[in-house]
This record gives sequence, C-alpha cells and structure tokens, in this order.
Amino acid sequence: MKFLFFLALALSSNIYAQNLRYDGIYVKIKDTSDLVATNEYIRFYKYGDIITTTTTTGNPQQIKKWFNLENKTIPKGNFNLKDNTISFLIELQDGVIKYTGEILKDDILDLEITSYISEKISHDRYMFINQAEIDQEKLD
Repeated sequence: MKFLFFLALALSSNIYAQNLRYDGIYVKIKDTSDLVATNEYIRFYKYGDIITTTTTTGNPQQIKKWFNLENKTIPKGNFNLKDNTISFLIELQDGVIKYTGEILKDDILDLEITSYISEKISHDRYMFINQAEIDQEKLD
C-alpha cells in the first residue's frame, strides 16, 4: 500500500517542472479554433518582472529587438512563484488581466487568464523558446 502511494506521488509530480525559464520567451500554443491570427508572448525576468505582448505580425526572431523591459510601450507586471504555481497581473490602459496557473514539464505554462476588461476567462498553454534558438532562426 505504501508503495502505491509513493508511486502515485512520483507519477503525479512528474508533470511539474521545478523552474521557470528566464533565458527566452513563452509563446502561446495556438488552438485550431483560434479565429484571429495573433501571436502571444510572455517573458519573465529573474527579479520578478514580466512583460507580455500580443501581435498580429512578427515571429520570435522579429520581435526580439523591441520585446524587452526597456520598451515603455510593453505591458509589464510582476509575478509570484511558489513551487510550480505562478500568478501575475498585467495592467493595460483599459484595465487588468490576471494570469494564474502552473509550470508543467517540458517548459510548458498552463494558464487561466481572467480579463477584467472583457470579463472573460480563457485557458491557454504557452511553450518555451530559448533565446539561442530565436537568435539562430532566419527571418521569414
């Protein structure tokens, strides 16, 4: 009986990652039901800062020049991280968007997104792309 408990515990903890990645960006995994051709990006910084953007043009290689903390027009916030749980608020001109979720294995973020602007809740996953991979991509 103890063996089954520890086996179940080990298997369930295997889906979670221990680390948030700071050496690149997270990109929204597109759903086939997405009607709008947008790309959503999130970038985390070690000291708790976060930036996000949604764009209809630009792949990760193309946005790297302006998607950074120094850009005053980028939505910013601070994140809270405890074990595999993450939460953050992004303040926009029109209101606030709240993100809560988990860091899964294979550098995947599983997030519930609550928009206090549109009063809608969505659920999205984001995959990580390392900065070195972005730097090696060729422009389209």
